[in-house]
Amino acid sequence: MGQDESIRIVHEDVLAFVRARAFRAPRPGQWNADQVLAHLVAIDRMTAAGAAELLSGGVPVIDNRPTQSIAYLNAIVDASGGRDFLSQMLDQAGREIGLLADQLTDTHRGTNVPTIVVDAGAVRVQQPRPFSVLLEPGHIERHLEQLASLAELP
Repeated sequence: MGQDESIRIVHEDVLAFVRARAFRAPRPGQWNADQVLAHLVAIDRMTAAGAAELLSGGVPVIDNRPTQSIAYLNAIVDASGGRDFLSQMLDQAGREIGLLADQLTDTHRGTNVPTIVVDAGAVRVQQPRPFSVLLEPGHIERHLEQLASLAELP
C-alpha cells in the first residue's frame, strides 16, 4: 500500500467512525467532535494548497496555526450546517489531497518546505521539512484517537 493510499484509508476510517457514533461534550478547553473534524478539514485544505503550490513551481510555507483557531474551526462547523455535511467536507478535502498527491513527483515530495507546527500552544516544529511528511496519515490517526476518547459508549 502506498503512502497516498494509506492517507485515503485513514480518511475513510475517520468518516466511518464519526458516522457510527454519538459524541459527548469534551472537558473544558478541549475541542468537541465537530471542532476536531473541522481541524482535519482545515489541515487538509492547508496540505492541498501546499501540494498545488509545489505543482505550480512554488515552495509553500506550511503553518498550522490557523488550523487551530477556534474562530476558524467554529466557522467551518457553522458553514457546514451539521455533522453530515462536515463529514462530506472532510471526504472532499481528503479526495482533493489524494488527487493532488497522485501528481507529485519524488522531487516534489522531497522538497523541504518551511514548516511551523504548533500544538496546544507550544511550537513543536519550526524548520524546513520534506513535503512528504504532510502526506503521512499519523496526524489524522491521532485525531481519530481523540474522537474515540469523545465517543459515547454503545
